[in-house]
Amino acid sequence: WEEKRGQLDIKKITEKSGLRQQLASLQVELNDGTQTEVQNLRDSRRLVILAGTAAEVTRSINLASRASPDLQRCDLALVPYFTDLDDDSAGWNAMKEGSGTGMWDPYLIRPLDRDAWGKWLKDDKQAQDEKRGETKEGTKPSASIDRLLRVYIIRKDGKIGARTVGPPAWPKLVKQVEALPLTDQYGTP
Repeated sequence: WEEKRGQLDIKKITEKSGLRQQLASLQVELNDGTQTEVQNLRDSRRLVILAGTAAEVTRSINLASRASPDLQRCDLALVPYFTDLDDDSAGWNAMKEGSGTGMWDPYLIRPLDRDAWGKWLKDDKQAQDEKRGETKEGTKPSASIDRLLRVYIIRKDGKIGARTVGPPAWPKLVKQVEALPLTDQYGTP
């Protein structure tokens, strides 16, 4: 029994590590046109990944825009991923053209390589479904929630700090981040 438990623990650690590495290597574009990997934003930004339909993600971005100075002060950056669009470049181009600077808002980060982002989202959802299946006997993995807004808050150390469904309460999130110490006892931001 002990050996089987140890093997399951090793499997979980390996899967978590693989998902973290997969997240770290995802490509993004900053508002100034710079392309980089998520891992290069560690220690400088807390990412809030918004994954859902264009309507849900856009609604959440509009709600967040009311708190944009607070988001920037807390190093929060939104990464909107539209699950129902094959190409989101028209929206990004419209934001660039609509601004006086030729760039979109500085708190927005564009995900690149939609396939890689989609794979990470599906892999993470599957891992969470399996985790729920293990913790609650007799439950089946949940149906696809792509019609709902999934939110992932990535800490400055690159780990997922929280997962939720539905738009965040932006003022509450800002207050929570402001209440955090600069580092904890382990040096985690």
